[in-house]
This record gives sequence, C-alpha cells and structure tokens, in this order.
Amino acid sequence: MCPRPTAQAVLPIMQPMTRPSQLLHPPHPPVPTLPAATVLLLRDGAQGVEVLMTRRSPRASFAPGAYVFPGGGIDALDASPETHAAADRRPAQDDLHLTQAIAAIRESFEELGILLARHADGPRKGGMADAHDIAAIDRHQPFAAQCQARGLRLAADSVYLLAHWTGDRDLPRRFEVPFLVARMPEGQTPVADETEQFEPVWVRPADALARHEAGQFFMIFPTIRTLQRLAKFVSTQAVLDAVAHEQPLWMSCPRAGLLGGKEARYMEDETPFGELALVCPDGQIVHPLDWQTERPVPLLRNVQRLTAPNPGVMTGPAPTATWWATPPPVSSPSIPARPMPSTSTSSGALRGRHPHDRVHPLAPRPLARQQAAAGAVRAGGPRCTAHSGPAFGPHRARGQRVHARPGATK
Repeated sequence: MCPRPTAQAVLPIMQPMTRPSQLLHPPHPPVPTLPAATVLLLRDGAQGVEVLMTRRSPRASFAPGAYVFPGGGIDALDASPETHAAADRRPAQDDLHLTQAIAAIRESFEELGILLARHADGPRKGGMADAHDIAAIDRHQPFAAQCQARGLRLAADSVYLLAHWTGDRDLPRRFEVPFLVARMPEGQTPVADETEQFEPVWVRPADALARHEAGQFFMIFPTIRTLQRLAKFVSTQAVLDAVAHEQPLWMSCPRAGLLGGKEARYMEDETPFGELALVCPDGQIVHPLDWQTERPVPLLRNVQRLTAPNPGVMTGPAPTATWWATPPPVSSPSIPARPMPSTSTSSGALRGRHPHDRVHPLAPRPLARQQAAAGAVRAGGPRCTAHSGPAFGPHRARGQRVHARPGATK
C-alpha cells in the first residue's frame, strides 16, 4: 500500500537528510520570537457568531492598516505573582496560559475599553464590570492594580485557548501568539483608543472574509485562516465547548513561496508546505511553486522535480511529478532522495491537497525517456508500484483524484 505521509510526518524524515551543502539558498536564520497574546471577543448575532475586530494604525510597525483582533505584547506585570493573584483561573489553567489570558484582558481594555473582570464582593459580587468601572480606570496606568483598587478580579477563567500561531520565519519581527476566545461581556461597548486601534466593528467571519476578497477589509494570513475555521461554528457556546479541553485546535508557523510571482503562504497541513520546508528551511521567500513542465525545478543541489503534462487514469487530470537525484560530484558522497509532496492541482492553483494526490512516482514512457536523456537517477524511497492483473485496480479518492494502490481490488 502506498505510504500517505502528512506534511508533519514528511518533515522529520526529510530535514535530517538535507545537508547544508545541498541547499540552494544561503542560510538566513529567523529572528527570535516575542511573546504576545490576542483575544477573539465573540457574541451571537441574528445570523450567527460575530467577532469584534478593529483596524490597526497605518503607522503601526506590524501589520499597519490591517483589521485584527485586540491584543499585543506580554509584559512583565502580566506574569507577576501579584497579578496572577488578582485573577480568577480554571483548575487546569497553568501559569503560562494564565499570563496569556491576563495579557489579552489588559490589551482588550487598553485598546478597546472592554473589561473582562468581575466584582469580588459586595452587593454586585460575581457581576461583570460595567461602564462606571471602565470610566474609572485609566487605560495608560498599571491595569491590574487599578482593578484591585475597585474590588474587581480579572476574569481569566473565562478566556480559553483557541489556537497558537508563530510568526512566519521570513518576518523581520516575529511573535509567538496564542489566539484566545472569550464571550463579550453584556452591557459593554467597544471604544477604540484612536492611537493603536481604530474603527471597532462586529462582523461575521464569513462577511469579513468576503470583504477581504473584495479588497475592502485588509487582513493578514493568521487572521484569515482563523476566521475560516471560526466560520464553521454556529454559536459562541459551540466555540467555547470546542476549546474547553485546554488545548489549541491548531498550531502553525506558516511558510511562504512564490505563486504567479506573488507571495503565497501555507500551513503545515497544506501540500506546498513540505516542499518549502525542504528548499527553504529558514523561510526565505524565493522558491517558485508554479507547475513547470518545460524544464526541471531544482529543489536541492542534487534533487530536482520534473513535471510531465500527461494526465491519465493513473494521475487524474493533473500532471505527473517525478523526483530524482542527480549524480553528485565524485568528491561528494551520494545522498539518497525521497519523493516529495506534489504542490499543485490540475487548475494550477495551489490548494491544500494530500501529498500523494495525482502523483505517481512511476514515470510514463515519455517522461522516462526525458529522464534517460538527462542522465537522471531515479529517487529511492517509498513508492507506488503498478501491477497488471487482478490484484491491481485504480483507487478513486473523493471523486476527482486518482492514484494507484497495489493490492487494491476493483
């Protein structure tokens, strides 16, 4: 049976085999990440879940002019024992997650005047902060101490971890950011600080995505992918139920390549990620991902990909991609190569497909002749083997992709 590795499964195999001398591009170690936190404040609207977003300043050092969720860097006070003691926490909420929740609560107050805190005692014990509390707290002064002075405890126990994003390796400033979720407190109204954030807006995830596609609502990659996943939930409670186990629904440090001459980013579960990790392990945005059938595409100094435009029953409507290792110089030891994931679909647009969809490492005769003429050496490693006879039959996956599995029955 053909192996079907995911991107996560491919990378641990590929990376140790890649010698630095075989890389096409000079190393460019990514800059260290900085800790930050952001929170998606949710409410139920007439047509489903709505999320609070705001526009960043056009002069911001990171993502200027983008629509984002409130958030920012984690500071020392967020992690201090005194601040932790001023917050309510869940039994399974560890110190790190508590610090992140506190930072998100503080940032949402400083940027939008939303206060996730509740009264600790008195006639309003357990009640959420209201407009009078918000008006009495200075956004520019130490946050937790002011809340304590008003008898408020930070409602960190109402903030849950949705996802975890690490800034792309190519960025000059990179952040390690948990994306948190919380229900919007009733009776509060977002008011932007008009310095870092502007124009707070409640929006359905699907509407935000549609407006972004129309060029009216600029967002960056992690925001887009988060909204795509959030759009699948029917209510705020459904989101909170999904994250109650204290683990992120996904974790990602995206990679980018060039598609049609423009930057295109991908997550770990998308097919191009594996090839980008091989060619540009440090995240350089230099590798073209467009299907190229006229000439081989170098992946390493000793590995190339040749794509032949020969759709058929074995590959479906897409081209066939074959990887091979070129003979290394006499002075260098031979480095085995393995077939890598496909990076395209028949339309030419990159999609999140399975690595073995529409890829058959056994080259048809025209492709085999091209390889022979080039003096290529076929790559070793796991491969699908086609057989004639009753043990072989094409296996159709999800209606449109065809690949062969030895031993499959018709």
